[in-house]
Amino acid sequence: MHYLLILITVIISNPSHAVERCNINEKALIGAWVLQSGAGFFQEMAFSIEGSSHQFNSWLHHRPEIMNAAWELKDCKLTIKPANDMDDFNYTVINAKKNRLLLRENKDVSQYKRIE
Repeated sequence: MHYLLILITVIISNPSHAVERCNINEKALIGAWVLQSGAGFFQEMAFSIEGSSHQFNSWLHHRPEIMNAAWELKDCKLTIKPANDMDDFNYTVINAKKNRLLLRENKDVSQYKRIE
């Protein structure tokens, strides 16, 4: 029993076992982005929030590609839900700074630059 308590104490006190929290919020995604590098599906995209509605639009060769899709960000997991019969797009937001957005899909990482 004594060894079990020691083991539990070591596990709890070891920071490598701590659950990492996502420090990226929705506001960091708001705006328009263009693909800079990586195999990103979206060449150009934009996130907006109007009231309680989260809207996503994308363009390919400056032409509309996916319009009026819903999106949500929860625990650094970004889900884009197209209005048509397309499957959802699922990403992990690695980083979202003022001018740079890093998204991971499976093992592929794509870098986007904010369009000013």
